[in-house]
Amino acid sequence: MPDFIVGEHYTREQVGQIAGLSERDRSGGSWMTGYTDWNGATYVFTNVGVPGRTGHDYANRWVGKNLIWYGKTNSHRGQPQIDRMISNTRPVHLFWRAQDRSPFTYAGDATAVEANSETPIQIVWSFDGFTSGSRVDIELQNEPKWHRGPPPTDGGVWIERVDGPTDVYLFRATGRVDALFDLPAGHVLIKVGMSNNPERRLTELNAGFPPGSKVKWSRVSVRHFADGSQAWRFEGERLERLRLDRYWRGGEFAVVPEAILPDFLS
Repeated sequence: MPDFIVGEHYTREQVGQIAGLSERDRSGGSWMTGYTDWNGATYVFTNVGVPGRTGHDYANRWVGKNLIWYGKTNSHRGQPQIDRMISNTRPVHLFWRAQDRSPFTYAGDATAVEANSETPIQIVWSFDGFTSGSRVDIELQNEPKWHRGPPPTDGGVWIERVDGPTDVYLFRATGRVDALFDLPAGHVLIKVGMSNNPERRLTELNAGFPPGSKVKWSRVSVRHFADGSQAWRFEGERLERLRLDRYWRGGEFAVVPEAILPDFLS
């Protein structure tokens, strides 16, 4: 089996060389179109959050450590290649990136945990070896307080979304962050996101910590944009830079040298 390293960056050409494809086989054909079978395994190359070179913009996205992924336009259950991919009887090496023409990151040997019956097929991949950052088990020192939301109600809910000025924010974790992460000297835990009200978003995030928590999010800086599309593109560029610089820890989180914070949103 090819020796790929989870979290390492590879070009499509490098993956082909390691997998043992000939120069001709790795320079065209199915190798360049998203996924292909080779030597008893499937190789998947996917963009997450950005369109591919063909212009297709599938809603591939990370949800925790699982990747929600869409096959090609006409893909569905019953196709031999798709059925092999979701059978979990052969390796599925999955490589992803968040910006077109960037190197891919190896997520690991994927396991299909869900697959729908639609066209194109949607598959939820999990990765036993995938680590987006340090996993820490937090022991609660006190009994948690019982809390429930409101009871369910009948009827529809209508939400109107209006585009407008949007901010990309940079928050950093402050307080006893060392209780959550083993941070290298001079490094901090950050969150990069977008909102039309960063102060409200900061309050919401801090409300997620239990009362008495010794960790909270603090605002570092904010960059303003005329609309959500511009903010979304800029946020994606910043997150992709974190990934390529090996600072990314999954989602909108990263562990970075504190010295880069002043200019991070410039």
